[in-house]
Amino acid sequence: MKPKLINGVLWLAFLLAMAASINHLAWTFGTVERPGHEWLGWIPAVAVDTGLAALAYTIQQRKRAKRPVAILWAGVAGFAAVSALANLYHALAVEGVAIAAGWVVYAKAFVLSATLPVAYIFLGEIISGDDATAADKLAKQADR
Repeated sequence: MKPKLINGVLWLAFLLAMAASINHLAWTFGTVERPGHEWLGWIPAVAVDTGLAALAYTIQQRKRAKRPVAILWAGVAGFAAVSALANLYHALAVEGVAIAAGWVVYAKAFVLSATLPVAYIFLGEIISGDDATAADKLAKQADR
């Protein structure tokens, strides 16, 4: 009972952290949209945060299946870095720090521009790898 409770509390903390961060991600992604279309920042923000959630879940599942998880941790680190940059950019803006130029703006433009294409490739590879593993497992069962 206790491990399930602790696991549930950890998932709750994870989801609360994601909920607290997603607004900052959406705002930051919105800064690279055309005026009047800032709301579109919610789309990549949700993609990043749900990608993190899916990776966390997949790590658990792969560990149970005794499959490698190192590449998944690389994805978690990448998505977390994007989130950290977005949170930093948002915090600087809220604090009134001039961010119209400098390394933060260039880092934001580069990272946000690369995030979704990298996510497509990375998450697509994980999905296809999981599908291939499931197909191999079914084929082995059929051979018995």
